[in-house]
Amino acid sequence: MLSNDEKLKHELLAQQIMRLDQIRVAEEEQLRTSEIFDEICIRLGFVASTRIKQILSKITGIRYVNLKDINIAQTCTSIFSKEVQRERHFTVFEKIDEQYPDAPCNKSIIPDAPCNKSVRQEPDAQRNKSVIPDAQRTIIKVAMVDPMDLGACDYITRQLLALFGTDTVVVVEFFYADNDAIEALLTSGADDGNVSAPDATGLFNTILTKAIACGASDVHIQPMLHLVCVRARVDGILRTIHEIHRNIWPNLVIRIKMLANLDIAESRRPQSGHFDWAQDTQKFDFRVSTHPTIHGENIVIRILHKNKKILDLDTLGISPQISDKLLDIIKRPYGMILLCGPTGSGKTTTLYALCSHMDAVSRNIMTLEEPVEYQMDNVRQTEIQANGVLSFADGVRSILRQDPDVIFIGEIRDEETANIALRAAMTGHLVLSTIHSNDALRAPSRLFDLGIKPALLSGQIVAIMSQRLLRCVCNECGGGGGGGCPSCSHSGYKGRTAICELLVVDDDIDSCISSQRPIGELAACAEAHGYVSMLDDGMQKVRNNVTTLAELRNVLGPGSCTGGA
Repeated sequence: MLSNDEKLKHELLAQQIMRLDQIRVAEEEQLRTSEIFDEICIRLGFVASTRIKQILSKITGIRYVNLKDINIAQTCTSIFSKEVQRERHFTVFEKIDEQYPDAPCNKSIIPDAPCNKSVRQEPDAQRNKSVIPDAQRTIIKVAMVDPMDLGACDYITRQLLALFGTDTVVVVEFFYADNDAIEALLTSGADDGNVSAPDATGLFNTILTKAIACGASDVHIQPMLHLVCVRARVDGILRTIHEIHRNIWPNLVIRIKMLANLDIAESRRPQSGHFDWAQDTQKFDFRVSTHPTIHGENIVIRILHKNKKILDLDTLGISPQISDKLLDIIKRPYGMILLCGPTGSGKTTTLYALCSHMDAVSRNIMTLEEPVEYQMDNVRQTEIQANGVLSFADGVRSILRQDPDVIFIGEIRDEETANIALRAAMTGHLVLSTIHSNDALRAPSRLFDLGIKPALLSGQIVAIMSQRLLRCVCNECGGGGGGGCPSCSHSGYKGRTAICELLVVDDDIDSCISSQRPIGELAACAEAHGYVSMLDDGMQKVRNNVTTLAELRNVLGPGSCTGGA
């Protein structure tokens, strides 16, 4: 099947509007500039804009509108800002309001043509029983240089749906139009619109509010060639929540850097900082990281809830069999407990949960964290800062002079910290820490890689737990069989649960570790002592409909779940 471009070329040749050599020149120019083919032909003077748009209309079934023949109200062209309309090459040329009896309240976007050009909401009583009697319907007609640009169509539709609210059924129709005619309207139109970009302070507040509302853990502000994309990580997945024109980007960067106490004149090297922010009764600590890219500084902001309640092991989704063993292990007076897994797998959150189950009044619990994510009552917490005066190793040395019972070390990442932590476990302290390892069985090898001698490790580790976080099936829609629901942003998932594997180190397993036996022998020994793998824990959650097999495969790897549930 021919593409629309190929059909256009065929028509241009068949109607003798362009010669074959002109087609070849336009194709070479398209390879060089990545512009759309019809606009290149217009720019090179090979064909009139009106003529080529009419041909495209015939090919695609999308209507053409001659904006010069229409008396367009300024209230239409000012719905969006000039900057947004120029960037995406469109304008609104007609807005019709009418009563719409028994309209559906579902704001779904349904394509009404095979080419997916007219994006609209239509009533469907059979599909959606929930209706709004005598609702308002607004028809918005949009003229575009390229209505085949589905990304631009989706952006325009989403902005209009947000603008008119849930009590109005919005119908959005797209038309071909000449770029010159669109530009002429924008030149003579109003200076700003309802969907215009706010000032940098207001825009940044909007971004943070949106991110917090959707439960994001991180915000990514990513400059591109023509725009800036704002994405939020929700339940481990990045989703776009805002798009910004490049014009406001410099002011936004300055605003963020000033809040985080960064050098606003420095854009060629990475920087990091933080700032506090309050929303209603909630308090947040935002950790800001900047990184130079070819289109400007990429900014990532970690969101830490200062007054967020520490979850217990059950709420985290840790199975009763594992949580019962953990609660017994943390009663021990000494030894090391390690949590392992990749970044973002919830290791530190689980450490907080373990500490919350301890008696912080009768036991002196002290922590070294980077950063402090939760504040705990009766616990002495110390924050380790990058390039600060205190490192993890120095912090452990200092804590050992503070008569601790329990030492919480945010991460073991070097030989010095690992050595001191193990010696602390050896001298009568319970040490809890995290380490990067794919699973519990390989955590000892990671310590050996850091330079730890087997003799020092022998007898010191009491348990190793590895974990991952999986998205949970949405309780509202039951998993998105019908495309999800608004509660889960139509993903079918909402919230996350932990899957774990716990290696309780007894004498036999300790012997395998200290003698550096092959991983297969260690696994066999562990299984003989009741070790349950993370895959088995995950498969049980799939059987209980907590998560899905697809999500388990996505997290553990495509080859991890062969055989099915």
